[in-house]
Amino acid sequence: LTEGQSHIEEGNVELVRDWLPAMLSLLANGDVVRAEDAFESTVLFLRTLASRPRLKLASEDEVPILEAAIGLCIHPKCDAFTSNQLGSYIFLRLLILLPKALRKGRRRESQIAATKDHDGPVLVLELLNRLLHEGSGLAENIILGDEASLRTGFISCLKHGIKPDETDGESNVPSLCLRFARTLVVKSSTEYPALLEQVEMLQPAQVHRMVTSHSSFSATMHQSNAAHDKQTSTRRELINLLSCCASLSSNGLKDIEDAWKTVLRAYSAGVTQEDKALWRLMHLYGSGDDEKGAHFIDSLKWGDVLGASDTYNGGQGSNLDGSDHARQYEWFVQGLDIRRVRSTLSCFPVWERLIPVADASIEPWTVTPKEDHKDDASSGVSDDLGDESSDEERSGADEDDEMTEIDDELPPRPRRKEDQSDKWNGHGTDDRYSPPFILTLTLATLEAFNPPPTSSLTEKGHQDDFNNENSAMYTEEDPNKPQRETFVKIARRLSERGCISLGLAALSSKCPDLRRVAIATLGLFLKAVHLEEAHSLKTWRERPQIAMILDSVQRGIVVRRAISLARRQEEGGHDQPILIPMFPAVSAVFLGWSALIVSRPSDDMFASANRCFLRLDDYHGAFKDCFALPAFISLFCGSFAEENSQARRERLWALQLLKDGIRDSYCYKVAARRHAPALILTSFESLVGCGGLHEADAEPYLLLETIDCFLLNGGYAARHHLISNLGLCSWLRGLLIGKPCNFLFPSTNTFRLFLRLVNNAFKCGIEEEKEEPGSLGDVRAEAMAIAGPLVGNYAEVRDRVTESATGDILHTLLCTLETLSICSSLGMDCKTPTLFDSLRDDGITISAACRVLDEAAALSDDMRHKAARALSTLPASISAGDEGIGKKLCLSILQNAKQQTTVAGSVSSLGNALTRVLHVLDAFGTVLHGDDELIDAILSCRMKAQWCGQGSSALTKALELLDSDTK
Repeated sequence: LTEGQSHIEEGNVELVRDWLPAMLSLLANGDVVRAEDAFESTVLFLRTLASRPRLKLASEDEVPILEAAIGLCIHPKCDAFTSNQLGSYIFLRLLILLPKALRKGRRRESQIAATKDHDGPVLVLELLNRLLHEGSGLAENIILGDEASLRTGFISCLKHGIKPDETDGESNVPSLCLRFARTLVVKSSTEYPALLEQVEMLQPAQVHRMVTSHSSFSATMHQSNAAHDKQTSTRRELINLLSCCASLSSNGLKDIEDAWKTVLRAYSAGVTQEDKALWRLMHLYGSGDDEKGAHFIDSLKWGDVLGASDTYNGGQGSNLDGSDHARQYEWFVQGLDIRRVRSTLSCFPVWERLIPVADASIEPWTVTPKEDHKDDASSGVSDDLGDESSDEERSGADEDDEMTEIDDELPPRPRRKEDQSDKWNGHGTDDRYSPPFILTLTLATLEAFNPPPTSSLTEKGHQDDFNNENSAMYTEEDPNKPQRETFVKIARRLSERGCISLGLAALSSKCPDLRRVAIATLGLFLKAVHLEEAHSLKTWRERPQIAMILDSVQRGIVVRRAISLARRQEEGGHDQPILIPMFPAVSAVFLGWSALIVSRPSDDMFASANRCFLRLDDYHGAFKDCFALPAFISLFCGSFAEENSQARRERLWALQLLKDGIRDSYCYKVAARRHAPALILTSFESLVGCGGLHEADAEPYLLLETIDCFLLNGGYAARHHLISNLGLCSWLRGLLIGKPCNFLFPSTNTFRLFLRLVNNAFKCGIEEEKEEPGSLGDVRAEAMAIAGPLVGNYAEVRDRVTESATGDILHTLLCTLETLSICSSLGMDCKTPTLFDSLRDDGITISAACRVLDEAAALSDDMRHKAARALSTLPASISAGDEGIGKKLCLSILQNAKQQTTVAGSVSSLGNALTRVLHVLDAFGTVLHGDDELIDAILSCRMKAQWCGQGSSALTKALELLDSDTK
C-alpha cells in the first residue's frame, strides 16, 4: 500500500483485502503508529473505488474490503479526520453499488432473501445503516463532490422501498430501504446542515412530498394486517419515515390533504404499535395547521368508517336533527363499535396519553433530559407517569384504618422503571379503541351540541339546576329547547355506543390530561341525563340507571375532594396543588362495565349491578369505593351459601372484573387491601377439596387466570406479596401432592394454564432473588421440590390427550422445567448440582424423564436440547429395578451434551450431564459395571470435558464406577 498512488490505482485488490484486517489487528493490539502509516493509502484506495462507478470488483473481494474498512472507520483508535474521510468514501462506494444491487435483486428477490448474496441489496443496505449509526461522521465536502451518486442512491431507496409486503415472501429489502432513507434524512437535518442546504431532495418537506406522491404509497399504507405484524414491516418503516419528516420540517408541511386521508384510512383508532405510530403522525400533521387549515371532525373519519357510506341517514331515530351541522357528527356516532368498547374495558390501556409521545428510537431529538420531575402546580401533571408516589397514592392514602396492616406487608416499590406496557392479554386479535382518540371526539361532539344557558336565568344570577324540573329554562317559549332536544338525543346514542363506559374507565389513566377530558365528557353526559328533555324522551329507558351511576361517581369524587381539603387545612398544606383524581383500574373498570350492564335489562348481571349502587346510602348515594375494590367481596363471597346459577354468574363476573382491573402495582395494592389474592387462593383450594374440578366449570380456570394476571401486571408489589407473604410457590406445590390428577386437571387447558402459572411464578422469583438475595425465602428449594410432581402429572395428562395436543403441552412443560432448572441453581457457588440435589425421593422419576426426552426428540432438536438441559439439573428419583431405564437416560443426556453447537452451551450442558450420569451410576452401584456402551459414550466426551472443571472430575469418577481398571 505504501508503494505509491499509481500502484494503488492499478487495483491491487488482493493486497488491500489482506492488509485491512491486519490494520484492525494492529489497532486492537495498541500499535497505532504502524497502522497510521497505511491510513493514507487506505483512504486513497477507497477514494479510487468511489470515483470509478464503472469499476467492478468480485463480491468475494469487495465485501471483505468494505466490511474491514467500516470496522477500521468506527474503531475508537482511528482519529476523527481519517475516520470521516474513510467513512465518506465507503458511503459513496456503497451508494454506487446500491442501485445496481436493487435492480438485480428485484429480478431474483426470493433467492436473495433466502441466501443473502454478498452482491445483494440486503448486505449493502445493512452496511449503509451500520456506517450511519456507528460511524463518527461524514465529510460533507467529499459527499457533495459526488452529489449524483447520493441522489441516485436515495431515489432508488424510495423507489424500491415503497411497496407492500408480500405475505408469502421473507424479503426485508423494502423496509431496509426506508430505514436507510429515514436515517439519512435524520442525519442530514441534525448533523450535516451544508449537505441539507445543497441537496434539496434530502430536506424533510421534500422527502415527504416525494413519498406521498409515490404510486404505491396508498397500497403500502393500506396493506392487510397479515403482512405487517412484524416490527420491521414496510408499512411500519414508512410511518416512521413520515413522522421524522413531519417532526423535522421547520416550516411545516404543505398540501398534505391527500396524505392525511391516506393515513386516516390506514388508522384503526386502536392501540397497536402501528396505530400508535399513526396517531403520533396525525398529531404532527395537526400541530402545524393554522386556523385556516385546521381539521374538523368530519375530516377525521378513520379506517373502515371512512370507507362506509357517506350518505346521511335521515331516518327517524338514527339522525340527530336533520341539519347540516348534525351531518358532520353522524358518521362518528354510527361508526362506534360496542364490541370494541367491550374489548377496551377488558384490558384498558392505562398508559395511553392524550398527546402521543415520540418514540426515542425514531425521534431522538425530541427527547429532553428530565430535570427534577416537578409537578406542574397549575394542573398537577407529572412528567413521570409511572411514579406511584404521585396522585394515586395521595388520593388513596386516606383509606380505612384496617388497611394499614396490609400496607406493612406491601413494601414500597424500588426506584426502578416499571413496565409501562398495555400489552394485549386477551383472546383473539387486539381490537381495542384508543381512549384518547375516541374520548376527544366524544367530547367535541357533545360540546358542539351543548345548549347555552338561558339568558333570563343568567341575568337573574341563578345557576343552572339540572334537577329542577320546574325551572324556567324548560318552558316552551325557550328558544334553546330544540337544541337541548338534539343534545339529549346525541347523548343517548353515544351512551348506547359505550362512550360513558370509556369515560368512566379513563378515570384510571396515568395521563392527567386524559383524565381531564374524561371528567369533562362525563360532566356533559351528567348534564344531559338531568335535562327535562331527557326525562320526556321515551326511547331512553335506561336513563335513570345511567343517572344513578353518574351521580354516585360525582358525589364520590366530591366527598373525597372535601376530605382531602379538610386534611390539608389541618396539616397547613394550602399551597399544594389539587391533583386530578386517578382511580385504580379495578374501580374504574367496574364502573365502566356497570354502565354497560345497566343499559341492558336483559343482561344476567343487571340486577346485581343495580343492587351495588342502590345500596349506597352515605352522602346521598356517593360511590365510596373510588380508590378501593368495589363490590368484589359482596359478589364473590356473598353468594356461596346460595348454590344456584345466578350466584355462580356473580362469582364469575367478580373474578372477571378483578382480572381485567389489575393493570399495575397500584391496582394490586388496592386489591390486596381487601385480601382478594388470599381469598382467591383459598377459593381454588376449596373447589379442589369439594370433589375435584370439572371440565365444564369455568370458575377454576378463571381463578388461575386471575392469579397469573396478578404476577404479570401487578408489578413488584404483587410478586413480593404473593411469593414472600402468601407463599405462592409452596401453594402451587401443595396442590400437586396427594391429589389425583383428574381432580386438579379435568382438561388439558387447565393443566397448560397451571404450567404457565408455575413458570411465571418462578420467573418472578428468579428476578427478585437476583436483585435482593433472600428476599423471597427459599425459592430454590421450592423449585426442586415441585419438578417431580409436575412431570408426574404431565404423564397422567398425556395419556388422556390426542397426539395433536401433545406438542403444545410439552412445549409449555419444557419452558417451565427450564425456568425451574435456572431457579434451582440460585445461590450456589457452582451451578453443577450436588448429590443431595440430584437424587431425591420427590424428584422426577427416571422413567418419566426418559418419556419426556423421547417425546421432545420426536418434535424437534431444539425441544430435545431444552429437555435434556433441564433434566440434567433438576432432581431425579431412582427406584430398584430401574437399571435399564437409567442406562437409557444416561445415554440420552450424554448424546445431547455432545451435540451442542456453541462452546458455552456445550460446556455448561456437558458438566451437568456428566454429573447427573455420575450420580445415577453411583445410585445403581455395580449393576451397570462393565457396560461398554456407557463407557464409549463417556469416553467420547473426554475432549469437551476438559473445558469444565466439574465435568472432567465427574467423567473420571464415572469411568471408575463402570470399570475398576480405568485410570
